[in-house]
Amino acid sequence: MFAKIKIYNEIIRFKEVMRRLFTINFFDGMLTQSGILLGFFIFLLNNNTTIYIDSIIIILPSVGTSLSMLLSGFSGSYLSEKTEQKIKKLALNKAMVVIEDKGKTKLKEKKIKTIHEKAESFANVIVSLTNGIAPFLGGLIPLIPFFFVLKAGILVFITSFIIIFVSIIILGIFLGIVSKESLIKSVIETMIGFIITFFVTFFVLIILF
Repeated sequence: MFAKIKIYNEIIRFKEVMRRLFTINFFDGMLTQSGILLGFFIFLLNNNTTIYIDSIIIILPSVGTSLSMLLSGFSGSYLSEKTEQKIKKLALNKAMVVIEDKGKTKLKEKKIKTIHEKAESFANVIVSLTNGIAPFLGGLIPLIPFFFVLKAGILVFITSFIIIFVSIIILGIFLGIVSKESLIKSVIETMIGFIITFFVTFFVLIILF
């Protein structure tokens, strides 16, 4: 099984695509979840009647959003990649010239083509799963503190934001290791994108509500 996967990767090179998609979509999922949590956090700050929110009220829409990202990420990627494969296959069939009087050559070409098709199909599924699972995990991880309390107060939200902050730092370190660049530079670049998005969302919500 692992030998086949290695061969498929040598043909398609899907590991690089998986790594890129996981990073982008994990980041997107985390930022999406931070926006949802910020909305509840500001509601809590502006509410004079209570300092707590039932955790289930936060968990349900947040998990629902994460599941939607998982399903849409998988199905969207799978369908688009499948369409691209069909287009490439049609173009390849038009470009192929089969020499009828060389039976051995023809058989060999057919075998190589079959392996390539299997590699593309496998890569399509794996890449699509990565495209869906990454934002799901990115959206689920910040919710961890809410699963341990029935009612969430300001401290629980702050804990969740700290988890997001640390996760973004780890993501920056991962990108630095993969790209073989300065870890500090990679973390700073990742944090800048997160901080800008976080505070823009925060101030817009403050203005609106």
